This record gives sequence, C-alpha cells and structure tokens, in this order.
Amino acid sequence: MPIEHLVNRSEALDDAIVALLGGDAYRHVATPVRAGASAVAAGVSLEHARALRVLIANALPSSAIALMRLQFEAVTRAVWLLHVADDDQVALVLAPLSAETERSARKLPMVSKMLEALDACPAAGAAAPTAMLNRFKAMQLHVLNSFVHGGIHPLQRHRDGYPVAMLRQVLQSSNGLMTMSGMVLAVLTGNQLLATRMNRIHAGFEDCMPELLASY
Repeated sequence: MPIEHLVNRSEALDDAIVALLGGDAYRHVATPVRAGASAVAAGVSLEHARALRVLIANALPSSAIALMRLQFEAVTRAVWLLHVADDDQVALVLAPLSAETERSARKLPMVSKMLEALDACPAAGAAAPTAMLNRFKAMQLHVLNSFVHGGIHPLQRHRDGYPVAMLRQVLQSSNGLMTMSGMVLAVLTGNQLLATRMNRIHAGFEDCMPELLASY
C-alpha cells in the first residue's frame, strides 16, 4: 500500500472515531474533574496523531517518529488520570498555569511510573489499555527515545533514508494509539453502547492498524 494511501486511510479512521464520539463533543467532557483531565490528555494524543500524519505526508519522517513518543505519553497520561492519579494530581493537571504549578507538575510521574501504577491498579477497565501500553513500550519506546534525543536511529535514517515498510509501521502504530485515545474518550461519556462500538472501531481498518489491534 503506498504511503499516501495509508495516510488517507488513517484520516478516514480518525474521522470514524470523531463521528462516533459526536464530532467535537469529546472536548466537553468536563465533569467530573477526573474525566475532564483524562479527556484533555486524550485530546492532546489525538492532536499528535494528526500532526504525525502531516509530517509523514510531507516527507518529514524523523520529526514524525519523534512525535509518536509524545502521542504515546499523552494517551498513557489519559489512562493514568482516569484510573490511578490521586485527586491532588488531577487538580494539578487542570490548574491554571503559573510558576508554582509548573514547579509542582515536575513531580508528576513520567511514563514508566505511570505504567507501574497502572499495573497495580485493580480496576477492571484499566487492564486492557495497560497491557497494550506496556506492549507498545516494550517494542518501541527505546527507538522512539533515540529519535527524541537525536540518537543513532534518526541520524542514520536521515542519512540513509527511510524504508517504506518502516513508515507504514509508524502510521499503523500511531493509529493503534489513536484508537486507544478514542476508547478512553468513549469510556468517559459513560455510554456503554458507544464504548462497545469504539472497541470495534478498527473493524474495516485492519490495513492501517498494527497487528496488536487488527486482530483484537
């Protein structure tokens, strides 16, 4: 499948997620406070996915792959806020920006600590997304960190070029994270039917999904 076509298919998947959520309705999941914080993080992750596709479409793969690291952390943050963050941490995420809140936010856990907390979370709804996030971390985070920090991977790929198969995998992996963001937002609506439908949103889009979710 040409990369251009895969980008278009990814856009169609994004459109299907937004349509199922009711357009921009997910932006207004404001109460309770925890749900609002989780929705904001999921929305940031969706924004990263859209920017990644723009970069791929414009032949800027090094930046696109680095951005997937941010997409992964944003959706992890959304799941963490929903299931395990304490009330003070949730309030801090939504507090007005200031020098004080910025200093306090440095104490919020980073991705590895968030996943450790999710691993210990007894909530039934946390198990499936945590397993998928852990698998993504194990398979891809080392390479993504290399791209973020200007390591050997982006330097050599920028010099030698990016195989089409690699770019295809990047888009598919980003789409997998995108469907997770959609699932978080669907759960936050409290509508079980919508959540069930979102859980199957990848049906018909298997060609642009990672194997982890294409067969889920």
